[in-house]
Amino acid sequence: MDFSNLLTPDMIDTLLTLITIALIFLIKSASGYLKTKTKNEKVFAGIEIVDRAVIDAVKSAEQTLKKELKQSNGNISLTMEERRKLRDSVVASVMTSLSSSVTKELMKVTDDLRSDIVQKVESAVLDVKIEGDLIAAEMMGKIKQTTPKSNIALPDNMTSETKQAVSDLLKTF
Repeated sequence: MDFSNLLTPDMIDTLLTLITIALIFLIKSASGYLKTKTKNEKVFAGIEIVDRAVIDAVKSAEQTLKKELKQSNGNISLTMEERRKLRDSVVASVMTSLSSSVTKELMKVTDDLRSDIVQKVESAVLDVKIEGDLIAAEMMGKIKQTTPKSNIALPDNMTSETKQAVSDLLKTF
């Protein structure tokens, strides 16, 4: 059997055209995948930067409040308005710490970057408060490794939200 007559010049041209089209499609698909992957990596990096900035700003504000508390001999209480102003100053601190390129990337995936940061700040404040309450409780000898979970006495000055969060946390151990 002679195979030389099977592939005519027209068939070879058609076959090469199809192979070229397939290669172009593959290259374009790979390019789109890499573009999406790069975009996602930029967004995730931006989110990590925001998370670090939020934690740093919240801890800085906490240290400032602790200094004021020591100076006032423990007689400090914040009104709701003062708490709002403090939150807004922390949010402003986070916003100014972000570079324009990070802000630009994050604005592509969120409608309201500021409100997202406000939520992250409020969450970080709760995390810092729980962490601080746990440390304080441990320092006061209220929580010990040998104490059964059901017998742990939490400090009276903890808020009910913090007590619930600590209780939920202790259930996981």
